[in-house]
Amino acid sequence: NRSPLSTLGELHKQTGIPKSSIVRLLRALEAEGLVAQTSSYSAYRLLGQVTALSSGFPRQPPIIDIAETAMIDFTTREGWPLALALFDQDAMVVRASTIPYTPFAPVQSSLEVRLSLVGYALGQAYLAYVDTTEQKMLLDSARRSADPEDAASRDQRAVKQMLAQVRARGYALRNRAFHSHSSTIAVPVFENGRVAASLGMTWLSAAFPPQKALDLYVPQMMAMRDLITRELDLQKRFKSA
Repeated sequence: NRSPLSTLGELHKQTGIPKSSIVRLLRALEAEGLVAQTSSYSAYRLLGQVTALSSGFPRQPPIIDIAETAMIDFTTREGWPLALALFDQDAMVVRASTIPYTPFAPVQSSLEVRLSLVGYALGQAYLAYVDTTEQKMLLDSARRSADPEDAASRDQRAVKQMLAQVRARGYALRNRAFHSHSSTIAVPVFENGRVAASLGMTWLSAAFPPQKALDLYVPQMMAMRDLITRELDLQKRFKSA
């Protein structure tokens, strides 16, 4: 319950149990519907059935399972890593990533990384589409933050213009001041008509300029976003039927 994902190595380090024994235990837990091996990482996550145990565990949002299949297909086809981020308190947290499926990722892992709502494309794509009241509260919080990645929020006019631009064009582009060796574009993902997550693609800046990436990949990412939204709607209808 302490970690959304646990690798075999981490479980061995934390428990001291031989890896071969851990594998057998995990197989037994899988058979009981308590854990599942993730498709994008060599790790295990708890399933909703764990709520039957004493301490319980919150079920993973369906959007993660639905998005992973489309994300992996994109990365194996195009080569560039994708990340799906969900909002958590005052930042976006990467909950799914296809870094293991590409040799071109600028980092080894982005899973569970927290990203500024203002400084990163994944945050901007989400922040631009929340309702006005929530957006104001989040920006007020960012302005009080000591995190240098939130510093841009203090220029209220610039932030307002940036968010309006994101909404007008339908995607966000990460500020090049952060990690100039790579670039990220991100689109909002919707559920029940409300923004529920953001989906981003990162590429190495030396590979091609931003405009070429936008022309090539924004339409594909929007199509993937629409696919995820449709799958979420279908799943909801199936459960209510």
